[in-house]
Amino acid sequence: MYNKYIYYGKGDEIMKLNMNMKDKRWIGLGCILVVLLIVIICLVLIATKKIDINTGGTGNDVESTSSGTTPLQDGDNNVGGEKINSVYIKDKKVGSYIWFSGSNWIVLDKANDGIVLISVEPIAILNYNDKDNNYYNLSYLRHWLNEKYYKTLNNKALLMPQTFVWRQNEDGTENTVTDYIGILTKESYMKNKDMLNISKYNWTMSAPLYFIDQAYCITNSGNLETAEIDSKYGVSPIIKISNKISLRGGDGTKASPYKLEQEYIAKVGEKLNNRHSGEYISYSGLSWRIVDVNPNLTTKLVSNNVIWFEGFDTRNVPTYYPDDKYNIGNYLNTVFYNNLENKEWIAMADWYLKDFGYVPPVIDPKNPSQFENYIEDPNNPVEKPIEQIRYERNKVESISTYVGLLKFGDLLTTTDIDADWWLITQPNNSSTKLYYIYYLSGIISQADAFTKFPARPAINLDKAINITGGEGTKNNPYTISK
Repeated sequence: MYNKYIYYGKGDEIMKLNMNMKDKRWIGLGCILVVLLIVIICLVLIATKKIDINTGGTGNDVESTSSGTTPLQDGDNNVGGEKINSVYIKDKKVGSYIWFSGSNWIVLDKANDGIVLISVEPIAILNYNDKDNNYYNLSYLRHWLNEKYYKTLNNKALLMPQTFVWRQNEDGTENTVTDYIGILTKESYMKNKDMLNISKYNWTMSAPLYFIDQAYCITNSGNLETAEIDSKYGVSPIIKISNKISLRGGDGTKASPYKLEQEYIAKVGEKLNNRHSGEYISYSGLSWRIVDVNPNLTTKLVSNNVIWFEGFDTRNVPTYYPDDKYNIGNYLNTVFYNNLENKEWIAMADWYLKDFGYVPPVIDPKNPSQFENYIEDPNNPVEKPIEQIRYERNKVESISTYVGLLKFGDLLTTTDIDADWWLITQPNNSSTKLYYIYYLSGIISQADAFTKFPARPAINLDKAINITGGEGTKNNPYTISK
């Protein structure tokens, strides 16, 4: 009986020992699970931090600017004009608006390596080319965009080259160009027609095969048609920028477009001639836009408002004469000029009066241009010596004065204001007419000099002019001093 009790006592101890061992195993397993949970949480936190850096922060892969902007998550707004947050442009939808280099742009397409933008308004009204050559790769339009306009853009390092198909041939081959700046093709227009809602004449780069004097254009009713290549229609550039660019403000609407963090922002004390075509200036109580920076480093401006006179010339003389009281040139250089403040800031300049035509770019082996593969049209082997081309380019009439008008071929000769307005250019084939901007259709047309259109004064500011404030936008233009 005693032994029996001893046996059961030993059994209880064995059972307790087994239970203790099980408890210890459960405790050990629990500890392992806790450690694994902590490791997983740490990995998630690290991954989250990397995502934050790569999608809106100021990590090493995104160039930080002097503005000191602190990035926020997508969806935060620009409150009270303060730059609160930024996100990558790639996170924004097609159709969003972007302010870049003095113009408003629309996100046209999103690719794996970049974002395609098209300007909301044409930046000029131009010919496609001279007569009897509709090869876009040889066109004046291509040359103007990738030479003249390209030089005016802000932070060109943001731009990426694109390959455009300007003609699809019957045998299945394609004609292409690879440039930093292009325009719509007829195919890309039809794809994006509803979003773009174009209501003024615009060129496409597409050209028919059998009509060498025509190219495709968009009409003011939004239709796609062909037109003679020496017609003067709007040019809306297309560019492609890196999708790693972050944003510093705006909400993506037309009234408040996004602004790019990597765009060079003017600093107080910076020279005006460092800025870019399309940006806004406040001078003498008036609103102006930068047209271009001249070779002598003066800055050409055009008024953002029109001035009314009795036509261009009340006697129907289509030449800009500052000394003739019947001419708008006299009014602008007396009444208008004398009412400007700080007139000493305005530089005397040459204003060209004639439509001096288009000469295609010529390769100089000692100074190659961007178009290394440029050749004359093989179907039209007529060639001119470089000396003759230089002579023809310089064979233009000009007049020196303080206040002038924009000429055909200048930037901003477009429909950015709601009015028809005179250019200074007289067509070579007319003794009474001048070119003017026809607002409703978005073209350049001709009219007799006594026609009662207004004008937009243009001036050239001295190279010593400095920026004292502003952002160069319409609502916050640059202020200046000397």
